[in-house]
Amino acid sequence: GEGEGEGEGGVLTCIYIYYSRRIRFSVYSDSMVRAVDDDLELDRDFLQSLHDLRVNLIDKVWIEKRQKAVMKDLRKKLPNAQYRMVDTNFRKISRSFVEHGADLIHTKDLKDFFVDLMENIIDPLKQCHLSPEQVDVLLDSLMNTFPEVEAVHRKASKRSQPWSPVYHRYMSVMKKCTIKLYS
Repeated sequence: GEGEGEGEGGVLTCIYIYYSRRIRFSVYSDSMVRAVDDDLELDRDFLQSLHDLRVNLIDKVWIEKRQKAVMKDLRKKLPNAQYRMVDTNFRKISRSFVEHGADLIHTKDLKDFFVDLMENIIDPLKQCHLSPEQVDVLLDSLMNTFPEVEAVHRKASKRSQPWSPVYHRYMSVMKKCTIKLYS
């Protein structure tokens, strides 16, 4: 559709990367990748920031606060059966996105981008019996409730470094990839 693949993270770009006569297909956002002299250079600072978030975003208290905010937001947006499935599987879904992002710093995990996305994110979402539109609603909720929960968490922990910009940049790309592969 018009504007499809566009957003704050840049136009979704498909890039073919050649490694030792093998072609590997990867999807990134212009905000994660920059072309340098016909080569590909990943934004290592961004990937390191994602990696650094893992310790904070898998914290039990953080996940409980996130789950409460997301489920409150989804209460009237999902049918009861899907709502209960997402609530039951929230930790797994939330953790899968965090782990997937954190692991992108490693070259091996970049090579397995789609395999990991299918196994660790798409399959658990399919187990919740969500339509593509409902997955979109869930991912919007994950993104939109993040700053609110982060603000409360930052105040309680007296932490000054915001996570929202890195998380939003990552999730805007992951949302596009997830929706495309889920459909």
